[in-house]
Amino acid sequence: SSGTADGTYTVTSRVSDYRGGTTSCSVSITVAPRPNRAPTMSCSADRSSVLTGERVRISATANDADGDNLTYAWRASGGQIVGSGSSVQLDTSGLGAGRYTATGRVDDGRGRAAHCPTSVSVTAGGCRSLADDALASLSVTSG
Repeated sequence: SSGTADGTYTVTSRVSDYRGGTTSCSVSITVAPRPNRAPTMSCSADRSSVLTGERVRISATANDADGDNLTYAWRASGGQIVGSGSSVQLDTSGLGAGRYTATGRVDDGRGRAAHCPTSVSVTAGGCRSLADDALASLSVTSG
């Protein structure tokens, strides 16, 4: 049915025995559109652990077996998503220590979608790291 328009078609076969005998048979065939299949999606982060204030690149690989154009959307349980499309960044500025999830979603525009979560651990260390760096560069002289 590839290339055949949707609809109902009748196929008729007639046979003759060359002695005047004939018969025929008809069958109706319905060609319907293929059901829309859901896209697939997987996500990954370029790092599994960061310090508060760092950005993590989140990438998605998505596929639609029907060839539909896919639209991407992102949300996060904390922080802010920066960018759009199949690759975004999770900005962890202002987050406390913990595990946060970024979830991608692709929509095929025909009612089917797929989701993929990926998690990142955030370690609060920004201020402590700055203090450690300052102490490491401190020199004391006695006079």
